[in-house]
Amino acid sequence: MIDWSAEHLALHPERISEESRAIYAQAYDTPEALTAGFGVFHTFHQDVADNDSYPPLAMPALAIANQGADFMRPMMEGKANDIRYSGIEDSGHFVAEEQPEALVAELEKFFG
Repeated sequence: MIDWSAEHLALHPERISEESRAIYAQAYDTPEALTAGFGVFHTFHQDVADNDSYPPLAMPALAIANQGADFMRPMMEGKANDIRYSGIEDSGHFVAEEQPEALVAELEKFFG
């Protein structure tokens, strides 16, 4: 599952090291861990409904995604009074592994 995800969701699968893949694989190494890991997808529709009932966040929020970050704007609209968006270029699903320096730069800019 980890190798398939890396090969199909990353823009640069070669940047996801064997060590990182092993860490991910170990984290998902039990049926309970798999159930918990995939549970986020099972509850997605309920999470969307729940999020619509919360007031907007008063503090700044940072929304980071890969180069296709445009999908975030409609999802985040109204969720915070000050939303800052960052699309990390030249990356796929695994932003931290594919573009670690760019991610760190965005986090440092946001957190000061």
